[in-house]
Amino acid sequence: MEHFRERWMSRLSDISSYESWEKEGGKRIDEVARERVKEILTTHEVMPLPEDVEKEIGRILKRAEEELL
Repeated sequence: MEHFRERWMSRLSDISSYESWEKEGGKRIDEVARERVKEILTTHEVMPLPEDVEKEIGRILKRAEEELL
């Protein structure tokens, strides 16, 4: 755990002093989380699946439909 903070630091938590936190706007964690969600939803680009994976999913769906009918 000695180097835990070097490897991962939550983007939502604020470890500043109360005075610094207040000076920077004093946002509650739910406000920070809501802003982060909006950012992710507007900027995230979904990588397309490889063609072989798309084909396999198609085969699975087709087989499932045939079994249900």
